[in-house]
Amino acid sequence: MLLISLFSFRFFKENLAFISFIYMLAILLILALASANDSCPGASVQVTDKNVEKGKYQKCTTLETLTFADTVKTIGESAFEECTGLKGTITFPDSLTSIGANAFYGCSSIQNIVFSNGIEQINESAFANCGAISTFGSIPTSLNLLGKSAFENCSALTSSLTIPDDLLIIPERAFYGCSELSGLVLGRNVQLISKEAFYDCIKLSLQRSSYGNYYPSSLTRIEDFAFFNCSVL
Repeated sequence: MLLISLFSFRFFKENLAFISFIYMLAILLILALASANDSCPGASVQVTDKNVEKGKYQKCTTLETLTFADTVKTIGESAFEECTGLKGTITFPDSLTSIGANAFYGCSSIQNIVFSNGIEQINESAFANCGAISTFGSIPTSLNLLGKSAFENCSALTSSLTIPDDLLIIPERAFYGCSELSGLVLGRNVQLISKEAFYDCIKLSLQRSSYGNYYPSSLTRIEDFAFFNCSVL
């Protein structure tokens, strides 16, 4: 017994730094898990923060319904990313001006979106892989920045798009794989339609705008595969 005790003491003494490291790692893991649980409020939440923090509700898969107070101004990067239980209609308040990159990425059960009139920015992959979204009303006329892959693989989206006049660039893969998208009206100031912007939008038809043309005089470039496999065009 004495030999065992001496051996145990010697092992502990010689490996004290390693044991302390493992102990601290375990504590940090427990704290991280506790913090993650605190950020997931349950099945329903009303967001009142003026600026919703980056990743605040990320992967809160139990979240089902979501409402926004009129005070919300920005939604941060990945704020609701992969909240796969989120469903129904998401209505954004008029106070909202910016939706961050990946904000609703992979929210595969959202069915409808109602945009506010004040939104100026929808950033990269904000609604990518939201395969159940079927309508979002109309793109707000206030929009002046649309990020790459913003609506990529929204394969149930049936809305007819009207690109607002303040949006100069339709970015790469913006509506890639939106196979049910039915119509497109280009804004009078669009300058660039980027690579693969409407790739595989097989039901898409170009519609005449209020200024009388299918393509605006401002358009200077359509990049490779922008309308690839758009068989109706």
